[in-house]
Amino acid sequence: MDRTRIALAVYIDLDSVPGPGYSADSMRHIVSNVIEENFGQYNPRVSIRSYDTSRPIFTTTRTAAPTVFAFTGTRDGMTEIQKEVVRDILSENATFLHNGAARGADAEAAEIANKLGIDVIAHPASGVKAEDKAAIEAIAYRPELPPLQRNRKMVDKSQAILATPVGFIEQPRGSGTWSTIRYAKDSEKPLYIVFPDGTIRKENFAA
Repeated sequence: MDRTRIALAVYIDLDSVPGPGYSADSMRHIVSNVIEENFGQYNPRVSIRSYDTSRPIFTTTRTAAPTVFAFTGTRDGMTEIQKEVVRDILSENATFLHNGAARGADAEAAEIANKLGIDVIAHPASGVKAEDKAAIEAIAYRPELPPLQRNRKMVDKSQAILATPVGFIEQPRGSGTWSTIRYAKDSEKPLYIVFPDGTIRKENFAA
């Protein structure tokens, strides 16, 4: 079936919006969040421009389609080599990162993503202790869900999954990270498993 190619141009006049004013960067985050929430799973090619009257003040053109990642890790955090590998994978591939907003690896991954300029979307879990949550910097916070449902939603919303288990052997029960890894495998989406020594196992990648 032939499909018509459509380019959508949107003009947003924020002068009427209450507040101290919006910078070009804050406008980019607003528009990026809307695009990710509604169209992220389709991997669209995106060009964002903002203008002050008729003078261009900000231009970002993504020459490659954006990639939406989900992250899963443990409250024990990552090893230093895991952090380095995660940084490399995200810097080369990611535009958005769905993150569980828990202490440990989630908080570390969110910090890495923010330093790289990657937009983070927080998905806090319900029914967990307050000390197990992390107030990460994110462009949006999603409503709390039970941990298993939250993890699966992040996978469903993403195009690739990045996991940092605390050990090398799969845990059949009691591990949210390994449960998410199994769900990601079944989803047939690209999956990066980064082990504590920095080795990477890739699943669901085309040969």
